[in-house]
Amino acid sequence: MLINPSAGDGDGEITEAVRKALPAATVREFGPEEDVAEALRAAAASAEVLGVAGGDGTINAAAAVVL
Repeated sequence: MLINPSAGDGDGEITEAVRKALPAATVREFGPEEDVAEALRAAAASAEVLGVAGGDGTINAAAAVVL
């Protein structure tokens, strides 16, 4: 699960909620300096299932990487 913690209200609560709800999942936040597409490609390369949480930009980047 790749999370953009600054999406939405940016309070970061989504990360903790995901970790609590999905304790077996690998959960990773990425920062504003990171290349979102590269972070998504790296996460997808080692995942059976890729989850993404973020705003429109994050979701569009994820769609571009997996399609």
